[in-house]
Amino acid sequence: MKYFAPDSERVNTVYHEFQKGRFDGHTFQKKDSIFLSEYLPIILDADDWVKNTFLEYDVFTIIGP
Repeated sequence: MKYFAPDSERVNTVYHEFQKGRFDGHTFQKKDSIFLSEYLPIILDADDWVKNTFLEYDVFTIIGP
């Protein structure tokens, strides 16, 4: 991925988190989330992650600052 970073590559806390499944209201920065510090039109960069997520979940959650 060009614009998204896994949890292990985040350098600050100013990211939008793309979290698999429905947000439980309190769990942030999951290990299998991807993080975005840029803005559109780079959403297409998440295409493979989104497709794989929908194989296991009905939804994903975007959490942002």
